[in-house]
Amino acid sequence: MAERGVQQADGAAAAAGSKVWYELRGVGRVLVKNMQLQGTDTASVCAHIHYLASDGAVSSAALPAGEHGPPPDFKLQRKPSIVDTIKLFTLAKEQAFAFVQLADALLFESEGTRLPEPLRMVLTGEPGTGKSQVLKAFEWFALQRDASHLLLVASFTWRAALMVSTSKHPARSTCSAFAINPIRNTVGDCSETLHNVRFVFLDEYSFINCRHLSQISDAIRKAAGVRSTDGHCFADMNVVLCGDLCQHRPVAGAPLFADNEERKAHNALLRNMGVKQGFQKLFTLSSADTTGAAAYRSFDRVVFLTQQQRILAEGDLLYKYSRMFMAAERPPRQLVAEFCDALNDKAVTQERLRRWAEEGKAPRVVCLRNEVRRQLNATLACLDAQRRGVRPVVWFAQDVVSPGRGRKLPSAPTPELLAVPRVVRDALAFMKPEDTQGVGSMQIFFPGCVYTFNDNAVPRLGMVNNGECVGVDLLLAPGEADDGEHGCWFLRQPHV
Repeated sequence: MAERGVQQADGAAAAAGSKVWYELRGVGRVLVKNMQLQGTDTASVCAHIHYLASDGAVSSAALPAGEHGPPPDFKLQRKPSIVDTIKLFTLAKEQAFAFVQLADALLFESEGTRLPEPLRMVLTGEPGTGKSQVLKAFEWFALQRDASHLLLVASFTWRAALMVSTSKHPARSTCSAFAINPIRNTVGDCSETLHNVRFVFLDEYSFINCRHLSQISDAIRKAAGVRSTDGHCFADMNVVLCGDLCQHRPVAGAPLFADNEERKAHNALLRNMGVKQGFQKLFTLSSADTTGAAAYRSFDRVVFLTQQQRILAEGDLLYKYSRMFMAAERPPRQLVAEFCDALNDKAVTQERLRRWAEEGKAPRVVCLRNEVRRQLNATLACLDAQRRGVRPVVWFAQDVVSPGRGRKLPSAPTPELLAVPRVVRDALAFMKPEDTQGVGSMQIFFPGCVYTFNDNAVPRLGMVNNGECVGVDLLLAPGEADDGEHGCWFLRQPHV
């Protein structure tokens, strides 16, 4: 029998679910076998885990929240309370104020009922004020309440999405989650993604412009079967915007704070005062921009975090970076130079890549733009081939005749390319020539080369474990021969 105040983990549920790994301070990465909460509903609530160490032995450790951070994503048999979660995630008063509103709404919705008015919250604050911590606490609370399926977390950029992903709640890009084609500015069907979802978190929302927010609203309305003429932004979905408008701006388009009426009033006031400068330029807004701006103004609840939570040196450095580039104060020239030097030191240089290769390391770049990721990984692969003393095989992808020249796959043999089977051609029909124009799709192979599975069309592919493979052999086209004249073997007839 369990002691009073101790929550036993559901062993059957844990065995049926996926493995839970945890970075234990002073020990390293361990496999969690069991977890308990001791001292529930008190100020000293603490997680206690049993874990499998690297030597195969089962050990245990207490995880005081102030020392080890949040508990692992392990499902407990007895559901923790809102107060327990606040203590375990060491939420400050401001953070707890936001979390309680989210948790109350989740408990209400998890019973199958709808809130009288959907939650529309903006969670904002300067860097280091703990916005992401509130989100992670909410994700953990949803897991413990069997309500993970009610939550969708998305961000405009994949890099930001990876920062708030957890083992039980993988975040997605907004284009992927809401079936938005940013090139054609169209919205597809995301009803399968939003099935049973009741809470949508949009992290780093300052990247989102008015048009994009309008598209997200349209996607949610379509999935809910609400017509655009009904005028309900986001249908009855609970939506939370998380981020800081002062940190980033959209890469293009009108920002969410675009308000021509406010700017007209500001300019009129200056004219009445006889002032001849300081007039604000009006935004050029399309109908989609206007719809997105109206959707943004439907958020009637704002929680502004002001208390700094970061205590690590790198967190403090990030805060100083943001203050500088936001022009919060005018820094001296020497300080700007020091910051630039510090950022340059973090760049991945050819020398660093060469050193990694000499050390036998083969890191994979997975979260940068395709063009950058491809070049860095190709360089790493070539250096790894040199270290192994093997001669790599190089060719260009089938949809590219020469670097930077996109073209359709041929249905009949050509002097340049072999015929492509109809089933393959149909499967790649979504790939337009203009989509790959300017991107040289050079591929490389040698025995032992490491490949990472990644596909923008299947975003969750990059989130799975064991998402890598090692090249063993390469099937060559008939008549392909190595001339032995170059540092690489360039294939003349790379076939499908």
